[in-house]
Amino acid sequence: MPERLSLDEISKEKGKRKFATVVSDLDKASLLEVIDSHKSEEIIEVLKKTPLELRENVKEVKGLPIADCRG
Repeated sequence: MPERLSLDEISKEKGKRKFATVVSDLDKASLLEVIDSHKSEEIIEVLKKTPLELRENVKEVKGLPIADCRG
């Protein structure tokens, strides 16, 4: 995982209250993943599937205010 991540909420369907979270590398401006939710618990669950040694590389997260997902 990159040192700097961005988490952004997007609407999947206008007016339907269906959201996804876009995870991207801030330095390379590249898409890493689209998570089919905007709920913190579900975002953390998906991110924790990445091995811990890779998650520990992350130094900065911009965007949604979620709990620490490294540990």
